[in-house]
Amino acid sequence: MPPRTSEESQADLYAPECVDRNWKGFLRSAHLPLTFHTCRHTFATTLLRQKVNPKIVQHQLGHATISQTMDTYSHVMPEMGGIAADALEAALS
Repeated sequence: MPPRTSEESQADLYAPECVDRNWKGFLRSAHLPLTFHTCRHTFATTLLRQKVNPKIVQHQLGHATISQTMDTYSHVMPEMGGIAADALEAALS
């Protein structure tokens, strides 16, 4: 087998088993009782509460559709209905 290039070695860092192993090692050393998905959910929730465009959050999470993101996280954006109503009122007045 030929030697690996630095690009191939860098790509391996993102392989699911490598990410999982490194993540678990980090959590053990930091004594944090978190899971990868807990942090992923916190990441998405924080962005959406800060009014980051849901399409951007969808892309960051790797969701195939915006509906997947919105179905999962719309509960953290209840003020969106009020914002939409205010925008429509402003546009029509």
